[in-house]
Amino acid sequence: MEKAGLQLVDIRVTVRDWISACKLVAEGMGVAIVPESALPEALRNLCVVPVTPAIHREFRLVCSSSGTSSGATQALLNALRKRG
Repeated sequence: MEKAGLQLVDIRVTVRDWISACKLVAEGMGVAIVPESALPEALRNLCVVPVTPAIHREFRLVCSSSGTSSGATQALLNALRKRG
């Protein structure tokens, strides 16, 4: 980078959604790490480079602590528990 006259500057911007991050990149404001599924169709012309090794996220299921939930919610919880 130095040979090309470029300097790495640590500037960070926080946005509330993936689309805003993609729009900033499209306007030449830097780079962003976003899920591929979050790339809006209108911005698919961006250069998308896979991150290796892949980045994984953990999700949690949030439900009411009152103990009352629908049959569908209970079925989902049971299915997820069986999968481990």
